[in-house]
Amino acid sequence: MKAIIGSVTAGLGGSWWRSLRRWLQSSQKSGFSDGELSDLPAPLRNRLQQDIESLLAPEASRTTICTAVQEGLKRWRQQPQAGNALVILANPLEPLDHLLSDALSADAGFRASDLITPLAADQRRDDPLTMPELVREAFRALPAMPSGDNNSDKDGGAEGGEQARLVLIPALDMLFLRCIGGWESIEVLRSELVQRPDLFWVIGCNRWAWSFLDAVAQAEACFGAPVSLPRLGGDDLKPWLLSLESLPPAVEANTDSFDWQELADLAKGVSTIAARIWLDGLRVEEQPNGAGDEPRLIATGPALRSLPSLVGIDRYLLHAVLIHGRISRRHLIRCLGDADGRVEARTQWLLRQGILETRGDILMVSPLHYGQIASDLANNNFFVESA
Repeated sequence: MKAIIGSVTAGLGGSWWRSLRRWLQSSQKSGFSDGELSDLPAPLRNRLQQDIESLLAPEASRTTICTAVQEGLKRWRQQPQAGNALVILANPLEPLDHLLSDALSADAGFRASDLITPLAADQRRDDPLTMPELVREAFRALPAMPSGDNNSDKDGGAEGGEQARLVLIPALDMLFLRCIGGWESIEVLRSELVQRPDLFWVIGCNRWAWSFLDAVAQAEACFGAPVSLPRLGGDDLKPWLLSLESLPPAVEANTDSFDWQELADLAKGVSTIAARIWLDGLRVEEQPNGAGDEPRLIATGPALRSLPSLVGIDRYLLHAVLIHGRISRRHLIRCLGDADGRVEARTQWLLRQGILETRGDILMVSPLHYGQIASDLANNNFFVESA
């Protein structure tokens, strides 16, 4: 199954088309024939990947976050004993910090002056045992508590009056490391919530990390029942991905032949995974009717990469990466120990297989393998995300 996305030249400029044509002609000299599908050239693939990462969060995700925050604020104003925190959960491969920022924007009715982000998403220190002090320092910089009635700031808000101040913790999973003494920062955060009843806290966390923290630190008892981002369907993914500015506009009606729901199912409804599967299936086809015809982008049927056989240490390693969402090699070794160098050796093997990916020194699980990894871990009695 394939769908024609459109002419590669449109929206990319003549220089892109000329470069692509030269690349195709070179490929044909090596054995490709006219009309044959070829992999995207690296420059075009990289540009599309960058544009995907800059897309506004899917509408269903933004709506879920915005609605949950508004309802949490209303409940907090009416019943202060209900708690002043809301936890939003997402898949570890989703950029939850960006999703939260998109949802809590001025366009959604949240004023920038009332949104405080004391800790950046990538705050994990080299020495995880120093994280509690970093968190304390960040909280000391919060606005002072109003004098008098601590609940005075909660009156009005989005329904009229003064907007309540929100404190955004975009990545709870960045505040801990799975090692002895590595999650004291979570206790620091819990204490701050109790001491600052004048603030409403919005906390992002990946589902794997939340399961771990609930087991070791009673996270749900501390912060309340979480809200999960919705599983996206084909109707959510299609307009989101086709909104890419650098994507050539569709020129034929049969773009609808692409099975968007199959893509959503393979991606488990996760936008980041769906985008990578879709991008991985894009191919270039040059028109066979003459040298002047423009090459086209073809969206082939969505498919996952096959997962090589894993050994025991691979599973512990991948599980640790997914709990932390993204993690440095140094922190991974601290989590698992590496007295004989096996963790580093298996990390290199997983990278060569494309199961792990890197950005600088940061390790992440490849979206193209996530679903099979999660199934493999569940079949081997590791806890996995519940949604």
